[in-house]
Amino acid sequence: MAITAHDRCGNDYARLVNHAHQYYPNVKVTVDLAAASPQPYYTGTIIRGFIPTLGRYLFSGGRYDRLLENFQKKLLPAVGIGLNIETIQADWEQSAYDLTTRQPIVMVLGKGRVEKDVRPLLKAAGIDTTPLDNPERKLIFDTADGRYRFILVKPNDVVKYLDRGIGDVGIVGSDTIAEQRQSHYDVLDLKTGRAQFVVAAPADFHLNLQRRQRIATKYPKVATKYFTDRGEDVALIKLEGSVELGPLTGLADAIIDITQTGNTLRENHLQVHDIVGEVSTHMLVRAGALLRYQTELTQVIQNLTKLLKEATNK
Repeated sequence: MAITAHDRCGNDYARLVNHAHQYYPNVKVTVDLAAASPQPYYTGTIIRGFIPTLGRYLFSGGRYDRLLENFQKKLLPAVGIGLNIETIQADWEQSAYDLTTRQPIVMVLGKGRVEKDVRPLLKAAGIDTTPLDNPERKLIFDTADGRYRFILVKPNDVVKYLDRGIGDVGIVGSDTIAEQRQSHYDVLDLKTGRAQFVVAAPADFHLNLQRRQRIATKYPKVATKYFTDRGEDVALIKLEGSVELGPLTGLADAIIDITQTGNTLRENHLQVHDIVGEVSTHMLVRAGALLRYQTELTQVIQNLTKLLKEATNK
């Protein structure tokens, strides 16, 4: 059972957990302070129960004093839960084989630089990455013990596989995450693939010109947020290819792009005029997977956290 809440007093959670353990000693209780209310009318503790073998919620509910506010213009104390009939049916339909056969944890990795950079880190955290050593043309790999399955996809597709429940863990650059709508847990910055979002342009460019400037980029969401925060209205030009061509051909005044060394910018006679933000590889976990494989994924996250901390302290 997972408890997510917005009550201010931590003692309320402790009493709730102790009460659950008193009457249901075999129920595992998790308190998640980061979860958001599923509906705006919730005003307090949210309670959810799930079936670990399915990774799906069995029931959900909680305190929702604002539920009737739209009808009677005043708050009314209310609490309740709803059962997910589809989950109950799915649990009934499971065979003994389903319950005893262990499904692998599916990791969806961005092909290329992301996968290569993160592989040593995953191995050091206790994950067998041997199947990825000689990938050839294969895209799906299973570990010998059946604990993990790796799927290699284009970075832009990583979140889509998690959305559909095909992947449990996604590893991809934060630049890709920033341009997509995603509702999964961003659990770790793996500190690989480090780069920067920058504003780059010829030497005579000025950020604070009065006229409306034209900005070429592959990252319209990142660019929009940057200029909105500055209070500037710009014309964004979405490009799929080499954005460095924008200022060189007169298509744009400047670009927002990713750079690691700055070599490509210098070769095209562009300079960095401002740093927009940092980029690195992140680890996403699908909510249902965190429920279903809580023990194993928690251990992996702890191992990775320890490794990253040790690397930082060196």
